[in-house]
Amino acid sequence: MFKKARYGAAAVLVVAGAMFVLGCGGGDDNKSSAVTQTAQSGTGAATAVSGGSSGTREITVEEKDFAFEMSDTVKPGLVKISAKNTGKESHQVQIVKWNDGVTQAQFDAALKTPDPSAIFKVVTFVGGANSIKPGASQVAYDNLTPGNYALLCFIEGDDGVPHFAKGMVKAFQVAQGDPGGSAPKADGTVTLADFNFLGDVSSLPAKKTTLEVKNGGPQPHELTVIKLNNGITVDQIKQLLNSDTPPPGPPPIDDAGGLGALQANQTGYVDLDLKAGQYAFVCFVPDAATGKPHAALGMIKAIEVK
Repeated sequence: MFKKARYGAAAVLVVAGAMFVLGCGGGDDNKSSAVTQTAQSGTGAATAVSGGSSGTREITVEEKDFAFEMSDTVKPGLVKISAKNTGKESHQVQIVKWNDGVTQAQFDAALKTPDPSAIFKVVTFVGGANSIKPGASQVAYDNLTPGNYALLCFIEGDDGVPHFAKGMVKAFQVAQGDPGGSAPKADGTVTLADFNFLGDVSSLPAKKTTLEVKNGGPQPHELTVIKLNNGITVDQIKQLLNSDTPPPGPPPIDDAGGLGALQANQTGYVDLDLKAGQYAFVCFVPDAATGKPHAALGMIKAIEVK
């Protein structure tokens, strides 16, 4: 969720998914101003819109280098998020809801601080479309209740700067009103746990497949999908997590989508349309106790698509 593919103790292997080592120090004025300006250019710290007729329950998000394009208001309920990456770098759509009473200033400050726990204190993670390559699409479904939200891209480029610090922050609101929307028919269920992916999903068909994703908690978790290239195995990926030296040659993994981080006891859905090959489910959210990504604690599951 939060960084591009990198290797080594300082930047752990983080691909299509999440890592709350934000790499955004408070001493960098350029990064800080980018966060503030982008957040203010969205809906700002307003109160949830009243009136259940406002907005839509099907969001189309265009991911650019480095911005999101989408509607400002969404109806409450189970919302379909269709993300399309039109940029030249991998991007994600991580949806976060501001906690009650959080202000624009507090939200901005949490993004600027180098303390990775700061963002956990001001927002709730509610899913979204996880990291996809340029030209790719990802569809996710998440339950959104009335309130103030934002889209964030935590992936880092080769310059080490997370995309949110370059402008990939989009504020939006979920209107007041009765929740609506219906869940898609799921072909299987994955339960996220500390620290494992549970469910009979070690093999998936090479066609469109909808997965129900439940976070059994207690920590936040994500379902990041990576494609394993050049015969690399899950065991080798685990070794790279603790390696200081990047592997030679092209990256051994590719972004393949997934569902953004969910808080405990939340459920989302994701449409996967994967070609035949070897993949893995990974969670890069950091452990509350150790600070290590959950993947380093064993939250990697080999997946064969055939």
